[in-house]
Amino acid sequence: LASTLFWVDPKNQLTAVLFTQMVPFDQVKLHKSFRDAVYGPITTPLQ
Repeated sequence: LASTLFWVDPKNQLTAVLFTQMVPFDQVKLHKSFRDAVYGPITTPLQ
């Protein structure tokens, strides 16, 4: 199953694109993991 997810976030000057071809496909879990991977470094304070 092929899928594309994208969004534009002007506040963080960010554009993200995810292309997939997966069987079996868990869209909700994959999309959440991708968003977490993209925004994790942005929202985590530097130590």
